[in-house]
Amino acid sequence: MYPVTVRFTDPTGTPRTAETDVAPALTASSTVRVRVNADGKITDPPLTMEQVRNRAMGWAVLAAMAVPVLGATVHGYANRGLERHHLAQWDAAWAETAPVDHVSLTCRRQPCQCVSPAFRGR
Repeated sequence: MYPVTVRFTDPTGTPRTAETDVAPALTASSTVRVRVNADGKITDPPLTMEQVRNRAMGWAVLAAMAVPVLGATVHGYANRGLERHHLAQWDAAWAETAPVDHVSLTCRRQPCQCVSPAFRGR
């Protein structure tokens, strides 16, 4: 198919010129059928039954795949949020149960108060 300029008459009888695709090997004076809308502009032919069925099946498959993917995504985000919440609760409970003794990084340079006197010489 390649584009050519064609002359045609619209539904009101007015002669018009437009561009449309035609099959190769047509001569300059060949007759080509075109479809025209109410405005007198060339349009594509209507969809065939097979094209309608294929498009409907395509959208149905897409919808059928989208529902489980969306559900899995929502489940993942909810699970992650609950996990973060439970870990924060666990951290808070652990901090109350077993407070951490922080060791100063300067203990090796000078005698520190954070280690018992028996271990200072080691």
